[in-house]
Amino acid sequence: MNKWVEKSINLASSNGYLDKLTDVYPVNLSLIRSLKNENIEEIKNLFQSKKIKKLISFLLDLEKFPVDDPYVGFLEKIKSP
Repeated sequence: MNKWVEKSINLASSNGYLDKLTDVYPVNLSLIRSLKNENIEEIKNLFQSKKIKKLISFLLDLEKFPVDDPYVGFLEKIKSP
């Protein structure tokens, strides 16, 4: 295997890959979407109770993710059924 391909695979498999990627390709966030009050309360409850997987699933199940971010697509692709 080509050494650069191997290095790329190792980097993509490592922890913090998206953080490293945003260092190279910064993302300018400009749009924050409004939420219904009941959704805000559910988000707060899930966050405070440290139910992170449920929180992410809840956010992904909203009609629109609260923050317009190009990396949300990665979360949607790895979401478990």
